[in-house]
Amino acid sequence: MTPQGLTHLRIADLSIALQGSLPALGQPAVLRTLLPFATDAVEVADIVVSEARPSGSLRSGEPGFPLDVERILAPESEGRRATRRYWIDNSEHQTRVVGPLGDLWELVAGIHLGLAHALPRVGGVLLHASAVCGSEGTFVFPGSCGSGKTTAAHGFAGAEVLADDRCVIRRTSTGWLACSIPLSAPMYSCILPAGIRIRLLAFVRKDASLSVVELPASRATTRLLSEAAFVGRGPGDPQRVLDVLAGLVDQVPVVELSYRPGDRFWEALRTVRRNSGRGGTTEGTI
Repeated sequence: MTPQGLTHLRIADLSIALQGSLPALGQPAVLRTLLPFATDAVEVADIVVSEARPSGSLRSGEPGFPLDVERILAPESEGRRATRRYWIDNSEHQTRVVGPLGDLWELVAGIHLGLAHALPRVGGVLLHASAVCGSEGTFVFPGSCGSGKTTAAHGFAGAEVLADDRCVIRRTSTGWLACSIPLSAPMYSCILPAGIRIRLLAFVRKDASLSVVELPASRATTRLLSEAAFVGRGPGDPQRVLDVLAGLVDQVPVVELSYRPGDRFWEALRTVRRNSGRGGTTEGTI
């Protein structure tokens, strides 16, 4: 597929249609993470991202969704003030995102916004998180900017970086999967549109004695909710996200990882097994 034919994507088993006059695909960093998701298949789209506001496509009086595009831009874009306004129509069968598509940064932002609003209806969520994948599955590190999630992902020996800042978490018939998404500053080495099974989620606590403590279900759900990206404003949207996360923590261990530079923290994480009591303390090999 040539860049000029980039009109359909498939991410986390969701079909995304890109409509309108798309921006010139001249930003290599962005293009590198879009092309692995490109597909020639034409099907009914779960998400539509378009540059204009089609007549009748949005609910009457639907407010715009202000999105700080800088949050997903590459480092070389620092200094730009890039708040843009998008419009969302989130029905039971399709999410439509309408907004500025003057460059690839704005296109990627629209895709992220569409994923965040479409995923909860199919048992998924878009998280602020890094992730690594290896033979044991995926280890996910949720957290906001500066939390240490990127450091943990890139310091995890014996695994490849799957996501650096955001990733999709989705429930399937075979379990919970983590999936890559297009990102404007790719620091990961492994792009897997279809996803890989999640082994564990770990919140990082930096500069503390090495330990791995499993979080109680209620606390784990609350902390994950705070890292869910762009929770919808429509009736029932927050509850859907909450239900997804409650199902996730019921089946996948969620821990707090503490470590200092030089600690072999990945060895501790690899020993964790789900605590049947959901809330006890699980010690790794320290």
